[in-house]
Amino acid sequence: MTTALKWKLILGCLLVFLAGGVTGAWVWHAQARHSHHAHHSADAISERMMDHLRSGLDLTPEQVKQIEPIVRQTSLRLEKVRRQTGQEVRAAFQESHDRMTPVLSAEQQKKLEKMERRHKRPGRRHGPPAPPPHE
Repeated sequence: MTTALKWKLILGCLLVFLAGGVTGAWVWHAQARHSHHAHHSADAISERMMDHLRSGLDLTPEQVKQIEPIVRQTSLRLEKVRRQTGQEVRAAFQESHDRMTPVLSAEQQKKLEKMERRHKRPGRRHGPPAPPPHE
């Protein structure tokens, strides 16, 4: 094996290793970002808001006592708004599907139903839809 070939192999392995590292870091970042946004309970929102205010404003313990109820009330309100918005979004999609169904062929209606079931399955991630499976 020539020296030039050895260096090409070393460089190729190094590039593959770096590409794997970059891909892993990107996947980790995307997953961490998704899990951060997945916790929308009033308690989680309150805690994040209070942490942000405590550190950003250097609140005294007395100020924290006065501000915590305000933040808690706000987080409860935000949770309610999020829930209502989700219900409105689901209703809008249901209405549009109900209106589309008469226009579709029987085969297209089955495909639409399959798309709806796939969308409603537990643990489904939000974002761009996965490509349809090959049948």
